[in-house]
Amino acid sequence: MTPTNWIYLTRNKMRKNKFRKKLKKALDRLIKKDGEMIAANLAERSICHRLGIYLYETFREFDVDCEYNGFEENHRNRKIINILRERIIELNRLTENDTDEEVLIRKVFPDIIIHRRRTTDNLLVIETKKSTNNNQAEIDFDIEKLSRFTSNENGNLLNYQYGLFVNFIVNDEPTYELTWFKNGHQISEDELFE
Repeated sequence: MTPTNWIYLTRNKMRKNKFRKKLKKALDRLIKKDGEMIAANLAERSICHRLGIYLYETFREFDVDCEYNGFEENHRNRKIINILRERIIELNRLTENDTDEEVLIRKVFPDIIIHRRRTTDNLLVIETKKSTNNNQAEIDFDIEKLSRFTSNENGNLLNYQYGLFVNFIVNDEPTYELTWFKNGHQISEDELFE
């Protein structure tokens, strides 16, 4: 089955409400069972690991991985994104090793992905932060990565159907806020499946 056919079938099988319900079921389960981790402001990686477990239980037909950087379509078998040099400068991510090229490459390790390994069938990429993280540059870079993960502009090949930024609200009764991405742009939840 070609990736295009698979994506078409996936879109038909996982209609708007089913996809949302599955995702929210995993997030709500995290809050219910492991909310104390968020309330205690524990490491983001620990929280992502637990969320990854609940996503795997909910999306059994896919692989769910944390910090997964494999990508067979790249000659080095690693996930990369291409970002315009001017955007790298805006994000304060220019390094002394960067060339003068218009488009620069960055190796990436998404927090969580829902995909099928060793294929280009990439359903959802998730980046997370906690509300206690005041480093706006880190947040902005996560937002930029989600835009690139879901875009094919500037030679990006990952083509995730959807991107999701999860902001975990750290307090005695933790919760979360969701920001969605599709086709390289931030969208509202209502626009997800238009």
